[in-house]
Amino acid sequence: MAQMSLRVLNEQESGAIVKINAERHLRKHLTEIGFDPGSIVTVINKGASDLMVVQIKGCCRVAISTDMAAEIIVDKFEEPFVPPRRGRHRRERQCRE
Repeated sequence: MAQMSLRVLNEQESGAIVKINAERHLRKHLTEIGFDPGSIVTVINKGASDLMVVQIKGCCRVAISTDMAAEIIVDKFEEPFVPPRRGRHRRERQCRE
């Protein structure tokens, strides 16, 4: 895996967060909304504006500025990340077993 800033990833690319190179208050804010080391993040949309939409931990979508994304260092996955399936059917099977 190659380490790079989250800002460099293209749409549909994923990586695991390694560290956040930001001032204490921004690092704390990002951690509070789910950007903690080890979390998996996927770029959903990189628009023409200064924002990008990312998915954290396979469930939460968040819009952050590209400046914030530049402070988040990730290990890029070579293969697309496929989050585990969640849903009613899986839970029903677990309950029956």
